[in-house]
This record gives sequence, C-alpha cells and structure tokens, in this order.
Amino acid sequence: MPRPRKPLELLHLTGGYRGDRHGRRQAAPKASAPIGDPPAHLAPDDAEAWREFVGNMPPSREGRRASPAVECGGCVPAIYNAHSMSK
Repeated sequence: MPRPRKPLELLHLTGGYRGDRHGRRQAAPKASAPIGDPPAHLAPDDAEAWREFVGNMPPSREGRRASPAVECGGCVPAIYNAHSMSK
C-alpha cells in the first residue's frame, strides 16, 4: 500500500511544492465552524482547562472543529495543576 500524499499546505511550508507535480491537486478543506464548548464528559476542572486552552489558541486555529488532539490538549493543564498542587 503506498504512502499517503502530503497535504499541499505541508508541501508549501517545507518547500517541497512543485507546480508541475502538485499543481492539479486540490487543497484540503477548511473547517468554518468554531471549536465550541467542551464535551459533556469532561470533569469541571477539565472543562475549565478546555476553555483556557481554546482561549489561548492563536486566531488562525480557532476555526477548526474540536478534535481528540484539542480535547487532550485541553486536559493537560488541569492534570498538571492537579499534580503540582498535590505536592
């Protein structure tokens, strides 16, 4: 099975884009909806960390939909705070 193609944005960023090879490909779709509220299954501390994480994101990332990576990143500050306070 062949390796998946790199997205055009990544080719442009890394300098690997060539118009003769990649010019006919379409760019990846962009999400237009905001990330929104934290998932219901998060604990109150984790939900607060979610809001803090999303509030500190750069503006170029706010249009992306919620994903497991964002959800995990939102929980990390709460886990860190709970661990550092228990010492």
